[in-house]
Amino acid sequence: MSPMEPGFSPARPSIRDALNATIEGCNIVVSELSQRSKVPAPAISRFQNRHRELTTRVLHQILQALSAEEYHYFLESLKGGADLLEDAEPALSDKRLRDDRDFQYAAFRALVSNFVASCDAEQFEDLLCLMADSRRSAKNRAQSADPEDEKAKT
Repeated sequence: MSPMEPGFSPARPSIRDALNATIEGCNIVVSELSQRSKVPAPAISRFQNRHRELTTRVLHQILQALSAEEYHYFLESLKGGADLLEDAEPALSDKRLRDDRDFQYAAFRALVSNFVASCDAEQFEDLLCLMADSRRSAKNRAQSADPEDEKAKT
């Protein structure tokens, strides 16, 4: 079943709904996803069944374990989130503004701000750790790509 088919719901799926749709639609066996992601199968099942939440770090592990096709399916399942953003900021439906990098950044900041406001302390800490890891990785990539560094190595 494609996330765009009539049987797919809700119109604005949560991450849980999108993950459940991906697991079902891509015929993913939770025990295999558990092995790929290094997240215990019971934790994934409890999240699927609304018995627990996931930290951003654990969600990241699960999403990283998805194949390209599965990840694309997950993103398509979340497509309703774009409608939510457009409802919150009608200017996003203006093609000229959507292509404007400054406007995209402002919209992204608003989305992150809204998300952070709903985080508990553990989720917020996980988000900060992910940001720090990402910045370190970007800095390392930039340094390794620096031609001056290459000259110094030779």
